[in-house]
Amino acid sequence: MRGLRISSEPRASSEDATFVREGLALFNVAVTGDSYYSPLAIFLRDERGAVLGGALGDVWGGWLDLAYL
Repeated sequence: MRGLRISSEPRASSEDATFVREGLALFNVAVTGDSYYSPLAIFLRDERGAVLGGALGDVWGGWLDLAYL
């Protein structure tokens, strides 16, 4: 293939990022047969309900992937 290039794009469009995420997800499900996915959002809240901190990530393939803590 000609004309291919690798580019670093810290401010990539959400459409491009979604294309890559969905393509990888489809490939992984096809190869593993494991389709269970669950987003994770756990929060520490004060008495008024304001968020003080938390953990964000997801569960797939029997693994917990924490993106933010």
